[in-house]
Amino acid sequence: MASTGALIALAVLAAAGGVVGEAIMRKLRQSMKGLDGASGWAPDDSTHHCHWSRVKCNSRGQQHNTSAGDERGARRAWLLLPELAQLQQLEDLWLSSYGAPLPDGIPAEWLAPGAFPRLGTLSLGAPSVGGGLPYIHPGALPRLQTLSLDLPELAPSTLPASWGADPRVLPMLRTLSVHAPLAGPLPAAWAGGFKGLRQLSVVNTAAPGYLPAPNSNQPAAAHKPAAAPAPAAVPAGPRGLPPEWALGFSGLQSLQLSGLDLPGSLPAAWVEGGFPQLAILSLHGIGLTGTLPPQLFRIHPRLSSLLLTGNQLSGTLPQAWASAKASQLALSRNALTGPAFPPAWLEPGALPRLASLLLAGNPGLTGSLPPGLAWPLFQEL
Repeated sequence: MASTGALIALAVLAAAGGVVGEAIMRKLRQSMKGLDGASGWAPDDSTHHCHWSRVKCNSRGQQHNTSAGDERGARRAWLLLPELAQLQQLEDLWLSSYGAPLPDGIPAEWLAPGAFPRLGTLSLGAPSVGGGLPYIHPGALPRLQTLSLDLPELAPSTLPASWGADPRVLPMLRTLSVHAPLAGPLPAAWAGGFKGLRQLSVVNTAAPGYLPAPNSNQPAAAHKPAAAPAPAAVPAGPRGLPPEWALGFSGLQSLQLSGLDLPGSLPAAWVEGGFPQLAILSLHGIGLTGTLPPQLFRIHPRLSSLLLTGNQLSGTLPQAWASAKASQLALSRNALTGPAFPPAWLEPGALPRLASLLLAGNPGLTGSLPPGLAWPLFQEL
């Protein structure tokens, strides 16, 4: 749905019906002040909520699927209703309000033990929410599989250690995406939880040059903060990538970190072990230094995409990477030196799955594209 301002979307699968469900839906409608042109969402409309536009109910009169949006770009301060936590059968909840912040923050009722016992997806997008990134108690959101927070103008915040320090917190989580102004180190304690996490994306939207993801539903203008966030006190602690993470995340397949202040090299614990299922490693603009580890692909044979753009990596391209099964190598804007095409990379059978090699912005690399490359799937340089 195209929108230049506020957008609200709620998706409910098998949500509570009856008097309670209807009362909550009507209160939700009231909090939106009506949605222009959306059937059933006008404040004085007496139609049963199962017949509102973008609402589907099951045979028992329970909400099956609901979505609503204001396409006129009105800037309204929407409320996140605490009562939504009473929908015991709620499975998917998407709320976005990119035209205006959500000043009251995420209700404590949403994150209390026993809240949303069936919720599988929680996606929240707004310039900011009051209260910052919340503490999550053990027992809250026990079936949550996807948590997505897109809050590009949030007051600079640290990632709460509570989210991943205890396996009882978010025990079913598979995908975690946090896009917000972030300060401080990554929580080392996250190695103790997130046993089933498959995808982790953490983007610092306060980083210079931040742009929204191409597939984001948020209008581009809304992604750009009106003013730089106020400086935040940086918590004490190690500033690089936490070595402890190599001891956890046994099922992680995709790790994407962007715009964070994490100076230092790839931890030896990451290179020598850990992350046994990792297929995508994207560390963009995080201050990464040191050299490219030759043994990386040998120890991580599932790794197919390595994206280390916009860092301060030095040294040469490893000859040992010739045996890698990677399809994508993105190493642009670093300080790499030596041959852009190491001899071992040009041997028959080398890099058999490579489709994309990005090396621009490394003035110390030498050489030109050799004729007759033996990479059968190669498409992009």
